[in-house]
Amino acid sequence: MANDFNRPTVYAPIKSFSQVPPEAIVDAFNSLIVDINAADAAIGMSQSTFVTMKQLRLWAAASGSPSYIYTIDNAVPSDIANVVNIQWNHGNTMVYSDALYAFIQSTLGFTSGQMVTALSAMQGYTP
Repeated sequence: MANDFNRPTVYAPIKSFSQVPPEAIVDAFNSLIVDINAADAAIGMSQSTFVTMKQLRLWAAASGSPSYIYTIDNAVPSDIANVVNIQWNHGNTMVYSDALYAFIQSTLGFTSGQMVTALSAMQGYTP
């Protein structure tokens, strides 16, 4: 049975990844990337709407007096199950308007315009 995306659909349970040819995994991964990019484009998102945590931390360390990184880090909730704590301590990216974005905006007292400017400045750092 084929799906609407003209890609084969796997229905049999796979007991081990060794049963899957490596090229099939690469093909599936590449198809997923294409689908994600298409979905992002459909809702108006692009790479410019997020930054890596490295970019965020480099910007925070270089900005503010005292450095914003201390202000943000000290304000992150200590609850390890809190979404902001998880994203700050273990996340890979910050997306425009996600929980960490809103938390940083609130913590630093930034307006929406200031936060957009900050996001743009973060993107100037090597990801």
